[in-house]
Amino acid sequence: MNPIDDHDARDLLAPLAVEPGGAQRLDLEQIMRRGDKRRRARYLMTGVMSGAAVFVLAGGAAAVVRDAQSSSGVQAGASGTPSPYSSQAPAPDGTPMPSASQPPPPLPSAAAGTACVMAPLAGVSGPVETVDHTGHYTIEQHGNPDRQAMAVRTAVVRKDGRQIAAVTLPSSAGTEFAVNNKGEFVVTIRDSKKNGTPYAYADGKLTRLKGGAGVVATIADSGRLAGILNDQPVYWANASAEPTRLDLPEGFVRGGVGEIDQDGTMAGHVFTADMRSVALIWLPDGSTKVLPVPTHQNPTYLVGIRDGWVVGGTSQYGFRYNVATGRYEVLPAQGSNPQAVGGNGNVVAAPGTHTMYVLSGDTARRLAMGPEQESYGITGISDDGRIVTGNSFSGTDGSSAATAETTQAVTWTCD
Repeated sequence: MNPIDDHDARDLLAPLAVEPGGAQRLDLEQIMRRGDKRRRARYLMTGVMSGAAVFVLAGGAAAVVRDAQSSSGVQAGASGTPSPYSSQAPAPDGTPMPSASQPPPPLPSAAAGTACVMAPLAGVSGPVETVDHTGHYTIEQHGNPDRQAMAVRTAVVRKDGRQIAAVTLPSSAGTEFAVNNKGEFVVTIRDSKKNGTPYAYADGKLTRLKGGAGVVATIADSGRLAGILNDQPVYWANASAEPTRLDLPEGFVRGGVGEIDQDGTMAGHVFTADMRSVALIWLPDGSTKVLPVPTHQNPTYLVGIRDGWVVGGTSQYGFRYNVATGRYEVLPAQGSNPQAVGGNGNVVAAPGTHTMYVLSGDTARRLAMGPEQESYGITGISDDGRIVTGNSFSGTDGSSAATAETTQAVTWTCD
């Protein structure tokens, strides 16, 4: 199953469809908003997958743009030496990269483990917006159910189903959340024109982040935040800090951060002036590393970084990349279309219609599904790979979770 179909590609590229002439500004926030919607929704429909999990700045959209610009990705530099992000060379550790010159062979299957048991998420009355990496903290949003209507809403923070905070949010016509293992969260507040303003909830109060309009995408357990301001990747040391702009590699002019690992490593996408892109890793020492992805294996998207593992997918397979060793691994068949990443490279994936798996080590465990639920959304997996959190949607017409008559937060336990 391809992560992004033609309809998704058109939707993702819509903000870039401008007439040539004069300086063109790439609206990264709009692309991020579209990509973030897919990354956080992760709906698995009966008979249809509503887009891939796209990690910040719509890595999938960016890759589609790159394909539209050049069939071989970003071109070699003036010296004729292939750039690292268009090379078909092996990964840094010598692991052979998949060939793009011919259709890939069938992916091997991982050994099947015991199925993960699904149950309603205790104490939660509505859909879960996000979950922390331990599986204990969740965020719900109460208020006007029409998410596109301007309204004042309340974010409810729970730990293991018990409410620990209820935070009144500014009036919004759209929100995106992330939460850490202390129950602190970040939220991007959208106005009626979908412009974003970043906020953080920490130390018992909601604070508008400094730096102006933009997006805050992630929060680490340390309280460090990251996202995008003025088309540039930034981080905040804490909720009261000034933003710090991150360096871009030579030849790139725009970008944004999607997620922070606990050691401070950050991952996102960066863009050239002509809208080609690569996935980029910012290391704690300030240096950067381009994610090695085979040429032609597009669209490419990321779903997250955890314990040094970056997980994402192309149009043909899922992959994980170890930042420290440079090892690039193509995931087995059950890992196609990855949705979330946990500790030690654990992955949740949706490789086929109405099928989802947890990949842990060399074992794939299928997520059980009830007979009446027609669609599901994955919000996260715990670091130990034992708890998967998400939502089920019943009564949907199969086109979107917005048509669902019943929404239930659910958890899968993988003992």
